[in-house]
Formats: sequence, structure tokens, C-alpha cells
Amino acid sequence: MKQLRYITLLLLVSCSLSASAQQVVSKNPVKNEQEVKDKLFNLSEDKQNHFFKVALPDDNFLLIDFYRMSYWPDSSDLQTICDIAASTVDNVQGSFDNPNTSKLVSIHAPASNKPITVKLKDNDDGSELMVISKGESSPLKVGMDTVRVLKTYKKTKDKKEDKEVLAQVQYTFILKDLSDMSVIAGNKAIIKDVAETLDKVVKEKRSKWNKQDVWYHKIAVDYKPMETKNSKKLVITNPESPGIFKGIDFGYYIGATIFRNTVAPSLEVGGSYQFPLRQKEFTYFRASLVLIPQFEKVSQSQYDFYNTNFVCAEFGSLINRPNSAVPIYTASLGFGYMFSDHPSLEPHKGYKMFFHYGVTPAVRVTADLYLLDIKGQENQVWSGLTVAMKLF
Repeated sequence: MKQLRYITLLLLVSCSLSASAQQVVSKNPVKNEQEVKDKLFNLSEDKQNHFFKVALPDDNFLLIDFYRMSYWPDSSDLQTICDIAASTVDNVQGSFDNPNTSKLVSIHAPASNKPITVKLKDNDDGSELMVISKGESSPLKVGMDTVRVLKTYKKTKDKKEDKEVLAQVQYTFILKDLSDMSVIAGNKAIIKDVAETLDKVVKEKRSKWNKQDVWYHKIAVDYKPMETKNSKKLVITNPESPGIFKGIDFGYYIGATIFRNTVAPSLEVGGSYQFPLRQKEFTYFRASLVLIPQFEKVSQSQYDFYNTNFVCAEFGSLINRPNSAVPIYTASLGFGYMFSDHPSLEPHKGYKMFFHYGVTPAVRVTADLYLLDIKGQENQVWSGLTVAMKLF
């Protein structure tokens, strides 16, 4: 009964911590200015499954990133995006002091295209590059300018119930100069060609995929409208998605743990399978092997080495809220079974329950609760703490 009470207590505490963390990241209003900027002007990496790259005239480029095939807009919308970008650049171009620095114009266009929100960044380190030729000097610009448009669309989620979902597509123009944006927008023939070509690719994939919005679908398209060789004009990589195997991930953690009131090194090797639970979060199952080597001093110059291993299974969520009031990347609950050659542990059965709290994608803190099931005696229970870093 004492064993059951400890396990129940850990479950209640862990669930409470996990629930409170998720409540903080999902219900509280955004308080951090950087988080406002990230959400308003950038499409997060976990919302990018499809990547389109287009070579535009004069060595300019267009990148289009989005998450689900159903998010793809009507082909005529690309001209609207170009017009919004060109008009915005014309309005803000005078805000930059140095014409020779690389500039970033970030634009958020809502579903109605009004109002347009803009963020400006001038990559100026205070220095200036000069080119001297025949005794005359002229300023040199290094790097390209960027105009990024994060466009929100209203898409029908359920035709029967006529439900709508907000979908986002990110358009990024990589330009030799901001003034090229108006030239690109004015080239309606090339914009139409690009839009219709990409639209054909999307429609082809939709016809081949049983469900267009399955989370593991992923393609990359490289289109060069000025290319004369057909084999190089349109290149589709990852034409067939990796399917359900996309969710597999392997990782190694190394760190330090408090085990039986002693600080010891800890190594974890394991693999996980993750899949979307909701649109903004992922769920994962993970199996791992945890190694805890122990050293005991026998004499002045002799040490004995013992190894305690745990085979573990866990269930958790990839939450990814770094800028919230309580930063959290992952949270999971797990159970482990012990194998040990330590003389005081080997004759008995050992277990552990743990709560992983990922502070960042690489750093994780774990609350451990160990149980040693001793035959004919009262069970031993002790707590531990592990801090680990993911190697890859």
C-alpha cells in the first residue's frame, strides 16, 4: 500500500505540473514582444511541410512555405501577394537610412488584407564597405534584401458543417534590392506562369494522395521559369512522402543524476514516434535505455564499478512554447524497469517513475521516483533529479 501511495502521489504531482504548464502556454495572453513578432510575422518551423522555390528574373527568388495542401490558395492570389509586397515596400523604403545594408521587410496580411502590419529590420553593424577603383571609391552592398509576407486565409474545414479554419502561407522574396519588388509585381506574365505551374503541382499531389492534409506529406519544388531545358525547369524532390515513418526520431541524452543520494553520470539512448494531437501540438511515445554507472571506493586505491540500467517507456507532448511565462518545450510521464549488478540492488526488483520537463529542445530536467521491491521486507522509495542535454 505504501508503494501504491508513492506512485499515486507522483502521478498527481506530474499531471498537475503538466496541466498547469499547458494552461500557461495556451490560455494566457502573449506578454512578450518577441513572441508577438514571431507569431505575427513568421511561420513556425513545425508549420512548414511544403517548400516551393522559384527563380525570378535578375537573380531574385521567391520561397513559399506552408503546412497543409488544403492551405494552398487560388492561383490568382500570387499576384495579390506581389502587389501587397510592392505597395508596402514603396511606403516604407524611405524608413531605411543606409541604402547599402541588407534589409528585411516583414508583412502580415490578414484574411481580408486589411490592415497590413509591417516590421522593418536594417542589418547594419555600423561599418561600411567600399570599393576603390581608379582612385574613386563607391559603397558596396553585401547581401540581399528580404520581403516576407505571412498571409492568412480562411479555409473550409468541414463542408458539411461549413466550419472555417485560419490557414497561413509564407511568401519570402529574396531580392538584390528592395526596388526589384515593384518590377516583379509589374511582370504579370511571369507571376501568372509561376502561379499556374505551382497550382498544377498541387493539384497533381492532391489527386495522388488519399488525404491531402495527412501530417506526414511533404514535398519540395524548385521552379525556374526562364530555364530552357525542361528537365531542369521544374524539379520536384521528395515527390513521395516518407509516410508514417516521418514521425520516427532517435536521440541521445547525457547528463547528471541524483541516484540513491549520490551524484552519478546518466546516459539515455532511445527512439520516439511523434504525431500531431492538435494543430499546434504533437504527441509522442518514446522507448529508451537509461544507463547510470556507479563507482564505490573499496580501498585507498581501488574502486568497484557497477551499472544500473532502466528500460523505460513514456508518453508526452511536444508543446514548443519557449517565450511563455513558463518556458516549456516537451512534457512527458514515464515508467522504467531496473536491471543492476549492484550487490544491494541485484537481488531485488526495481522500478522508477519520472516526469520529463523540456526547458529547450536540448535541455531537459527530470523528476524521478524510485521503488525497490524487497522480498519479505518493507519496500524502499527514494526520489531523484536528472539534468540532461540532448546530443542529437
